[in-house]
Amino acid sequence: MKRLISPLDSMLQVVPYLKSKDSWILGDIEEVRQRLEENQTALQTMLGSKYIAAVQQEVDMWDKKLAHVSEVLDEWLQCQKAWMYLEPIFAAADIQRQLPREAKMFAEVDRFWKEVMRKAHQNSNVMHCINSQPNLRDLFVKNNQELDRVQKHLEEYLETKRVAFPRFYFLSNEELVAILSKTRDPQSVQPHLHKCFDNIARLEFVDDPSGAPPTEVCAMVSNEGEVVPLARSVHTTGATELWLSEVETVMRLSVKQAIKRALIDCPPDGADRFEWLVRHPAQAVLTVDQLAWTAGVTKALYEVQTGADRRALDAHLALCRSQISKAVTLMGSATALTPLQRQTLSALIILDVHGRDVLERLIDVECRSTADFEWTKQLRTCWEREESGLTSHRGSRAASRRVPRLNSKL
Repeated sequence: MKRLISPLDSMLQVVPYLKSKDSWILGDIEEVRQRLEENQTALQTMLGSKYIAAVQQEVDMWDKKLAHVSEVLDEWLQCQKAWMYLEPIFAAADIQRQLPREAKMFAEVDRFWKEVMRKAHQNSNVMHCINSQPNLRDLFVKNNQELDRVQKHLEEYLETKRVAFPRFYFLSNEELVAILSKTRDPQSVQPHLHKCFDNIARLEFVDDPSGAPPTEVCAMVSNEGEVVPLARSVHTTGATELWLSEVETVMRLSVKQAIKRALIDCPPDGADRFEWLVRHPAQAVLTVDQLAWTAGVTKALYEVQTGADRRALDAHLALCRSQISKAVTLMGSATALTPLQRQTLSALIILDVHGRDVLERLIDVECRSTADFEWTKQLRTCWEREESGLTSHRGSRAASRRVPRLNSKL
């Protein structure tokens, strides 16, 4: 029996938590578990022997003792996992302020945990740690239940934040907590913006003349470095989800206004589009290009339909080819283009080539009316002037008859 008892003289590995001087956690206990399993296997072999009668009582005692050690270690590790997850969350003052009841519950568990680990650090012998406190297993079970309740309440709290600002669903709990734990620092959202908003790298803040941390958002910056000013500045005061919702609203308004300006500034047919391209954000340029294509083809079809110009589609096809040729020439010329301008021009060429292919198809099938299926099945981007919005139409006769005048005042 001494051969069985000796493995439990092994020591638990107790290491500092995040280089702290007063907090410890269990390290790798695989060796302890392996020896424990070997002991339990050996005891089960003895219990199955017909010669067990002489040591039956002692073997049963050690079987129960080893089972108890295994249960305590399981509960211990479960408590450690939950504690390590919640500790940095409730270490933040903002989270403590927003979840006072849960913070109090966690503080009680935290005191128990640190006391247990302090004793384990002083003497890490397995049997000493297990027996250092009466009913240690039951205490771990009770505290694990408390941690489960804290986690459940935390999940419910995070869900309310996600409901208030649905883009938070793109973030993990850890990322969302990292934002909510620093509500007084609006810059804390910057590392997570690319997950909440497609291709938004960061927000640009107005510098505070007093030298205080900036709290006013004035522009959005893409991954490519393109800066688009917001239609109006947004103050990052109050709950994070509320001012981010306001930022989202202003973002949409800003893009709409940028498209409207680009639409009004759109050069007439056949004019050089380079100066226009560099004056406006890439998204506005590409959207207006699709608006212009829809308007041009609709107008040509109307002229063919009414008999005003039977070859209007051919003339518009020639214009499309000319625009593509100019764009390709510009792309390959020695003109200094920034990476963003080159990327925008490349996307513009792709859109124009697609538009040319559709137009060639319309001519091949002899499309003669805006009501023909070959035209109505195409995706068409139109400007709804009465709502100052943009919609894409597929298969709508009413939409086909709306021909926006691109250079008119909207």
